[in-house]
Amino acid sequence: TENKEEVVLYKVLQTAGIAESKLADLLGNVDDFLGGGSLAFLPSYKGVRLRIGVTGNTSDLAREKLNQIEKHTYSKAGKFIFGENDDSLASVVGKLLKEKGKTCSVAESCTGGLLGAEFTSVPGSSDYFVGAAIVYSNEAKTKILDVSKGIIDAFGAVSEETAKELASNVRKVFKTDFGISITGIAGPSGGTIEKPVGTVWIGLASENDVLTKKFVFSNDREINRERSVAKALEMLLNTLKYPI
Repeated sequence: TENKEEVVLYKVLQTAGIAESKLADLLGNVDDFLGGGSLAFLPSYKGVRLRIGVTGNTSDLAREKLNQIEKHTYSKAGKFIFGENDDSLASVVGKLLKEKGKTCSVAESCTGGLLGAEFTSVPGSSDYFVGAAIVYSNEAKTKILDVSKGIIDAFGAVSEETAKELASNVRKVFKTDFGISITGIAGPSGGTIEKPVGTVWIGLASENDVLTKKFVFSNDREINRERSVAKALEMLLNTLKYPI
């Protein structure tokens, strides 16, 4: 009989909204379900990628092992898995928007267009992404998106109140189903005791409601901007997957 090389298969599961340590806790003891396969945790600011690797004497055996590990992973952490292999948050969100016939627009301050760029990096995004307003200064926020000067004076540009107005108003201006806003202190300067560098408010407006969330990221400007984009997409993803 001729020697056949073992078949090696890999699959990546993309997760968001959960830290690597919590994901590991959810999955439990890997030796209980890997059966000789491998599971690598690959964390980044966008989320944790889980790379499953298996070997088998035939492709069928390898595929069966891969499916078993994948099934276990989904049963334990399925609500945090948003895609597989080369899926991105933007591509999965875009697919859901398209399927539901919904549109989105964005108002960006500290991210300066990164969220709009992420949306439009997906081919066919013109089906659901309508436009963006980069409103960096307070004057731009009041003039372009009609945020009340009184709100900015009372609560500041980086606040829940301002994030709400930005999300609601950009939705109205572009006449979209959803409006997302990001306003924060990217750093390295500009922080205070109440609002340290890395403080970001994200707003998500729909027809019936405006959801807001506060995040405090790091001291690194680029990481803060990129994590803001990832969290904004994650908020929209969860709203599309689990509508209230």
